[in-house]
Amino acid sequence: MLRCFGCKGLRHNPISEAHLNGYLEGAENVILLLVDGLPYYPIKGFVDRYLKELDPLIMPLTSTFHSTTTTALTTLTTGLTPLEHGIIGYTMHLKEIGVVLSLTNFAPSAAPESTSLLEAGLDPSSFLNVESIHTEVKRSGARPIIVTRRIYRESPFTVMLGADAEIETYVSASDLFIKLRKIVEQSKDRLFLFTYWDGFDIAAHIYGPESEESEAELEAFFSSLKSNLIDKMDRSAARKTALLVLSDHGQVTLAADEVLMVSDHPTLLNALHIPPTGDSRAACLYIKPDMREEVFHYVEKYLANLFVVYDVRTLIKEGVFGLGEVKPNLFDRTGDLILLPKRNGAVAYNYRPKSKGFELRGGHGGLHPREILIPLLCLNLGWVR
Repeated sequence: MLRCFGCKGLRHNPISEAHLNGYLEGAENVILLLVDGLPYYPIKGFVDRYLKELDPLIMPLTSTFHSTTTTALTTLTTGLTPLEHGIIGYTMHLKEIGVVLSLTNFAPSAAPESTSLLEAGLDPSSFLNVESIHTEVKRSGARPIIVTRRIYRESPFTVMLGADAEIETYVSASDLFIKLRKIVEQSKDRLFLFTYWDGFDIAAHIYGPESEESEAELEAFFSSLKSNLIDKMDRSAARKTALLVLSDHGQVTLAADEVLMVSDHPTLLNALHIPPTGDSRAACLYIKPDMREEVFHYVEKYLANLFVVYDVRTLIKEGVFGLGEVKPNLFDRTGDLILLPKRNGAVAYNYRPKSKGFELRGGHGGLHPREILIPLLCLNLGWVR
């Protein structure tokens, strides 16, 4: 994709260029449309109903570990693996300031609406300290534009990943595709449109990823993609535009009777320096000295039918966090052990004292095929029959 703009590309090349060349050939504009939470399995039905005339390419990719938005989008934006960039999970322990951070808003997990860390000087724009894909594109002379929901325009996570990109916003899936079409038709420059849509992920967390409500959200999304972007785009603009649709992770339907409330297991909780971080389906455990074997024993004795625990170093050795050089502070952010569900479970801990229970019906973060396998859909918009 970067080579469309004359860029050298990034250090890892997991996809053979032969698969994509035909779809990117002649493309002056690239729309990268990220559908948050979309697994690989359901996409073919929607493509057959709405996009078959474009002769699309559909192929499976694997997400990052953790299979979660903060980790995956950092990889997608920088070209670095989690092993290299060190953004691990939805919540992450920052040893340097002594806090468990909610990464989407750079706030303490116990007070996710707080701006105290930002006011104290925690700067999202310099947090990663690596170049992004937007910088590469801008250097080539093209315009990098992030298209995201209005509510995320100035979010710390957008700031962290958005260096050198313009920001455009939308309200819903309907005006999203009108916005994209107008940007492409009206621009005289080459464009890279990094577009983020979270409607399915929100519905899947609340109702479950295989629910009627979540399927309806995808139905509306693909219908609007077809009617408001593809069908109405000026043909001269379409002939020089490629569309890549992909996801950051999938989701798994959660079983309420498989949720582990860590506060209900004092032996396990007392073996930890701090409460679990990471994600509900990939919990990072920071173990007190000489308590490692006790944690392994506890999981094996009381939780083995639902959970498995791994040493972080074992997962790194097996390549689960990706390739490359280990970021120096990685172990400060992963903890010592990772607790993973075997089936449809989740690990829950309420950082906020007034919070009660665990009500999500969909989750992700772990290594189940439905959360780790994601789609890549390639379309050349000039191929409409």
